[in-house]
Amino acid sequence: MMVLGVVSNKGDVMHLHIFNAGPEIKTEVYFVVLITVVKLWMDEVAAGRPYIFQEDGGHAHTSYKTQA
Repeated sequence: MMVLGVVSNKGDVMHLHIFNAGPEIKTEVYFVVLITVVKLWMDEVAAGRPYIFQEDGGHAHTSYKTQA
């Protein structure tokens, strides 16, 4: 099981997203969660202000599709 958490610099905390997957999340699965969960939450919290999303070096984080 893998868990994704996002915290803003203002202290807002997104509900944890739990991936029911093996030891590594595939890029396609991660990308869908970024678009359908994380980006929507970040847009709401930012309320029109610009923001930066920072990730670590996980394989799904560094794939071409995710970076593009």
